[in-house]
Amino acid sequence: MVVTATPDWTSLPEHLLASIAKRLHSRIDLLRFRAVCRLFRCIIPPVPKVLFPFSILTSTDFLRGPNPLGNDLFYPTESTVYAIKPFDDETSQTWLIKVDETKPGRLQIKDPLSGYPYNNLSWKLPKSMNLLDYRVKEISKSYRLVSTGFFVAKYPYKVYPKSFSVSAKMIFTSHLDETDDEFAVIAKFGRKNLSMWRNFDKKWTNVEMYLESSEYILDIIYHTHKFYVLISRGFTISLDSKSMTINEVPSPPEDSNSQLISLLRLVESCKDLLLIGKYRDSGETKDHFKVFKLNEERCEWLPELELEDRALVMDRDGSYSLSAKEFSGCRGNSIYFLDDYSSPKYGHPGEGVRIFDLQDGSVGELSKFPGNSHLFWPPPTWLK
Repeated sequence: MVVTATPDWTSLPEHLLASIAKRLHSRIDLLRFRAVCRLFRCIIPPVPKVLFPFSILTSTDFLRGPNPLGNDLFYPTESTVYAIKPFDDETSQTWLIKVDETKPGRLQIKDPLSGYPYNNLSWKLPKSMNLLDYRVKEISKSYRLVSTGFFVAKYPYKVYPKSFSVSAKMIFTSHLDETDDEFAVIAKFGRKNLSMWRNFDKKWTNVEMYLESSEYILDIIYHTHKFYVLISRGFTISLDSKSMTINEVPSPPEDSNSQLISLLRLVESCKDLLLIGKYRDSGETKDHFKVFKLNEERCEWLPELELEDRALVMDRDGSYSLSAKEFSGCRGNSIYFLDDYSSPKYGHPGEGVRIFDLQDGSVGELSKFPGNSHLFWPPPTWLK
């Protein structure tokens, strides 16, 4: 019998620890890394509120925002969806939550699909959680530029308060070093406007898409070194941040038995880019969903008939996929979406969420699918 000693991680050279930390792009992973010992916390700096390059966060030109017609001052915000379960029980229920860090160490819980904050649930939740006791995995992140409620007057250069604030949804290439010229941010401002910030020229540039009066932007995502923009009329635009080259991906193929009601979301799943559309069969009154996969070589959408164990969650801030095998309580080959026609009664996360089964076409509330109703609420029994 060979007995192996536990390695002394504290003996690692400082430059190796710093190199490891640079490769941890998840905020949770960085917090766990610093929690190993006091030496790690001394070497690795505190985790910032938003994992943006420091030069971006301190750039006045960036914080002026993407609106070409306005003079707002903006700040970036981050929302994160987490899947949480205890370490000692792999069969226990997964808890899915979205949180914003309003202040360092203070979290605000939000509905994982709508993004609406719920401020009256503190009595249901523990005051603190030791993340070392739980398996915590980041599922998705979404970012916005939110105005500070002030604007900058050009002449003279002064800051004045505003009576309202606005926000812009952001997507960026990846968590890159601040010296990397490939870092780029794209922001959706209003229904039709796109602006891009590129680190090498350090300025906002309007993205000219020439939309018709009835067209508007539905969703944006970053996939395989390109930004993809979903337009309401059905087509998708791919945008290269280096060359600013725009290419159009045509609408999904038509089905003689189904009418396209609307295209809804772009979502990345297992390194594939998927498109979710809502359809209605001839003579029917109920809608159903279809999923398409992008063929990048042929530049077209192909029907994706099965998701196997994957589930797609249509988050209003940015959709994502989950593995039913990895997360207990998640239903595979299904789409989780928010029922826009239901009025909140209790004000808790997951209220109004419905599931569409891609295999049999059934749709219903969470409570109609056994084992799925507690994915969002109430908190699992293991949470104390």
